[in-house]
Amino acid sequence: MKHTVFDGQGGFAGQARSVKPLIARHSRAGLREISVQHLLEWAFGVEHVELSHPDELAPVPVGMGMEWRLIEQAKLGCRVDGGGRSHAHEDAETVANVVASIAKWSGDWTMALRIADLARSGQVPDWCKDERPRCIPRSWTQNQYGDHAATAVAETITQVSRGKEVKFEVKYCPVTYSPSAAHISAKRRDYLAWYGALLEIASLLRGAGLVAYTLNDVMPPMTPWR
Repeated sequence: MKHTVFDGQGGFAGQARSVKPLIARHSRAGLREISVQHLLEWAFGVEHVELSHPDELAPVPVGMGMEWRLIEQAKLGCRVDGGGRSHAHEDAETVANVVASIAKWSGDWTMALRIADLARSGQVPDWCKDERPRCIPRSWTQNQYGDHAATAVAETITQVSRGKEVKFEVKYCPVTYSPSAAHISAKRRDYLAWYGALLEIASLLRGAGLVAYTLNDVMPPMTPWR
């Protein structure tokens, strides 16, 4: 049986990362405010809730929690496996169902998995924070003196010197830009898609009947590269 132990200082004992807004989930003082990003990180990273494929989801009545799920499992002849980790918190299950439901409606299961993976690791999509397009040689060559930019022949010029034709090769260094502007743009479109998915998840969770938390309006930066 899993026991969540609070350290009394705003964190979870045994957790390497302290998430201050997530303390005292069973507090009688009322629902605790939390951002959608921190709620996702708590559900997938702390409670270790798992996603169900959209085809496996059944509609869960509003206000029904783990008891309803156990009753439905009993109807199917299922039983809870013993000896393992206990069930995740009811709110964490709700979060997972909402994320999976978005995949069912949009047909984009990849985004749901990405949201869960990023939440587990406490990360955001890579938007090329420290990357700028740099002009670099397209290829390199090596000799006894070290590495050198590879060259190519642009044209051959013929000149007459002392009555003889002499040919000269005009060479240049082919270059490219890395990372390319297209690569950076694609990464930032991916970040904006993740941000939009968080907005939709937050909207759905506000009406999902959370029992321990209430969502505030705090969001990660929409365009952190600006």
